[in-house]
Amino acid sequence: MHEVGCTQGFELWYNRAESNPNVICGAFVGGPDKNDGFSDDRSNYEQTEPTLSASAPLVDIFAKLQSLYCNIGEGYNHNESPMPQQKTQRYNQDESQVPQHKTPSEYYSL
Repeated sequence: MHEVGCTQGFELWYNRAESNPNVICGAFVGGPDKNDGFSDDRSNYEQTEPTLSASAPLVDIFAKLQSLYCNIGEGYNHNESPMPQQKTQRYNQDESQVPQHKTPSEYYSL
């Protein structure tokens, strides 16, 4: 895990009214409360704490959608299935085989 310390001190930045000087691209915050309200207040960590791990499943989904439909306007044949058809593999039941599975995405926790 890599930590970055606040060189100017916690108290100097935590209670400031200005927006955060550091932008974390791709991060999600907790979001609105049950009444659809959002308070951009540093002490309200339930709504304002940024996280990158929450976006991981969406990145995977969007990557798959992009790979399937990215060329729709460029000669895409709508009569063809967007999913490639997998061929059935034939194997001898007497042979012991170890399946070789590869995940489409790997997630690492920090």
